[in-house]
Amino acid sequence: MIRERKKGEKFFRFEFTEGGKRISGTFNGKKGRLFAATKQEARDYEAQVRIQTRTHLREGTYQKEVGLEDFGGFFDKVFMPYAKEHKASWRHDEFRGDVLKQFFLEKTFQEITPMLIAQYINTRLKSKTKRKQLRNPTTVYKEVALVSSVFNMALREGLAQVNPCHSIPMAIKKKLPARNKRERFLTDEEEPRLFAQFSGRRSHLF
Repeated sequence: MIRERKKGEKFFRFEFTEGGKRISGTFNGKKGRLFAATKQEARDYEAQVRIQTRTHLREGTYQKEVGLEDFGGFFDKVFMPYAKEHKASWRHDEFRGDVLKQFFLEKTFQEITPMLIAQYINTRLKSKTKRKQLRNPTTVYKEVALVSSVFNMALREGLAQVNPCHSIPMAIKKKLPARNKRERFLTDEEEPRLFAQFSGRRSHLF
């Protein structure tokens, strides 16, 4: 349940019961938490928290420290094997992943925050290609989209608490032109629903 904001509050609160446990918190964007600008965003984020809580309760990891998995290790051991088996474009993930692993060297999921993602974006946009040209923002967008996909998988595995790509400052997002007008990344709920459609005639799109 999303509570109405109190007078003067700039964030939404949530509260629900799962497995006999009362879960509550705020979407205030602090300490790696998600920030909800609208009530609908807050509802969407609450659904994510419910799924994560359900997973932690099922696997016995509830209230145990998560996010200590190494980003690079997870990418190599979990994400890439899945990508090679299910994605025709896995080679793109592989070479983009090499760039990401260099920047997030030995960083755990817990240590990768929205501001660190913003730093990555700014650094990449200022860097030059082998042809001495500034890097294309679309290239950087695809790299960040890959980070988001890795975090979504880690969330489903109970190895991350939040996806920092969902809380990148708007000023930074505007530097990355998406292919469509809605500049956002798939949530951990939306991604499997989308991938489930890639079968039969659509399988080549995955």
